[in-house]
Amino acid sequence: MTRILIAPNSFKECADSVTVADLISSSLKEKADDFHLHPELIVKPVSDGGDGFLEVCDNLFGLKIFTVKIPAPFNNVIVDCPLGYSSQKQTVYIESAKVLGLNLIPLEKRHPLNLNSAGLGTLLNYLNKEKNDGRLNFNKVVIGIGGTGTTDFGIGMMAELGLKLFDSYGNLLEPFPYNFSKTSKIVHEKTEQNFDVEVVADVTIPLLGNKGTAKLFAKQKGAAENEIEELENGLQNIVRLLEPGYPLNLYGAGGGLAGAFQYFLNSEIKFADEFIKSDCGLNIQLKPDYVITGEGKYDYQTDLNKAIGVILNEFSESGIPVFIICGKAEKTNPVKNIFVIELESFFGNKNESIQRFNEGILKAAELILKKITE
Repeated sequence: MTRILIAPNSFKECADSVTVADLISSSLKEKADDFHLHPELIVKPVSDGGDGFLEVCDNLFGLKIFTVKIPAPFNNVIVDCPLGYSSQKQTVYIESAKVLGLNLIPLEKRHPLNLNSAGLGTLLNYLNKEKNDGRLNFNKVVIGIGGTGTTDFGIGMMAELGLKLFDSYGNLLEPFPYNFSKTSKIVHEKTEQNFDVEVVADVTIPLLGNKGTAKLFAKQKGAAENEIEELENGLQNIVRLLEPGYPLNLYGAGGGLAGAFQYFLNSEIKFADEFIKSDCGLNIQLKPDYVITGEGKYDYQTDLNKAIGVILNEFSESGIPVFIICGKAEKTNPVKNIFVIELESFFGNKNESIQRFNEGILKAAELILKKITE
């Protein structure tokens, strides 16, 4: 019997990976009879730490979902943020995209210089109090880092945990990136936390430099070219104040959040490949005949250890055919056993492909079955 592994990532601002995986599975079942094929479907939605991380963890571990009120990244707006809790693992799961994600930030507010990660610090303080007061029994917090609209090196988060920025006159500065270049002194009055933090980072990039978080990702978060330079200069100034000599190994995932957990909280950093292979159970030992994966945009970011890149490395390099369903592809593959299906090609534009997403997945499933049975 033909074994097909279904392992999509989320389609940003459209559908999470659990929803997409179920849709691909039902579409294959609906069309399989037309091709006289009755495959065994192995459904394993994945996350690299970005959008859809909480849904994947819920799918894996059967979490109890609850919400906490936190500030959005702008204007002190209060939002309900979902968290997941596993009593068996004594672990709380947080998705940074549900705290600081672009989908929470209106288009006119998408200016990373004016946004910070205070909401995540609020969550950590809340969890610390819940644990200390005996209301929630846990020993570890796992945070998926990715899909954020912020580029603040977690300074907003750390300000909620006791960090303060001062200018050259001794004035206290608001912990936003527009103040980073003005900062002359950093004081960190640490708060005690009675739990460990593990981070799942969606990309393997440094905090600083031409391949760092501001230069690579701030534009898609709404920053203009001059703002990208200001962000980079501000981040460099903060790092210089923290660590003279510029440490070269600070991580840049999540707008620098990964680096904050690494530097300030001494957290364990787990990258997407480890999470996908060990926690999601996605590896060559599944022995599929075909693999179907996907995400909203298939582009250069795939090479940064994100979900699809991990899947391609694990399966296509072993000669297993891999089908990539995406909204749009900005990357071509010379490899014979990789097949890209663009949903936009069915409908002509992005908006139409989002509105008719279910129909697009059904069309993609039909193309895949046709290719398999050629």
